[in-house]
Amino acid sequence: MSGWSRRFPTDAKLDGMRRLLADLGEPNVDAAALINALQQAGWTPPGAVAAAEPPRQARGMTAIDFLQCAANEMHARAALRDSPQGERSVAAAVQAFNVLFGHQVAARIREGKPPLSETHGWELQSLLKKSRSANGAYHEDDYVDGVAYASLTAESAARELGGTE
Repeated sequence: MSGWSRRFPTDAKLDGMRRLLADLGEPNVDAAALINALQQAGWTPPGAVAAAEPPRQARGMTAIDFLQCAANEMHARAALRDSPQGERSVAAAVQAFNVLFGHQVAARIREGKPPLSETHGWELQSLLKKSRSANGAYHEDDYVDGVAYASLTAESAARELGGTE
């Protein structure tokens, strides 16, 4: 999940937290304040649904502002992936792609087709997620996106290759 999104407590979550606090003998604790404090500390309620922050206003941002945003995101990714040099998953994904699909790319070029098909694009995305999941701690996003990319790959391959099995 991007650093540009947050989770907000809903009335149902607040009511659930109030009941939990009452059950624990703490009915006077402000549930909304507790949830907000926990979220500020990085806690996410189970089953939380992300609500995106209002989109950043690009108007008025300079090239330097965009560079700073990108640098901040790269630093966050480096910490997320336990890699001092930052996100470096693409090289491994491209290497794996070439091993698995290089012969297909070469055949497409010989046939006068564009080197990569849509299915190849989804395969590369899937391999990138696998490469990322191999670095750093567990991040649910790696696996959820991996499942999504696998389904998009299957859909594309069935359309491109006429799968009927």
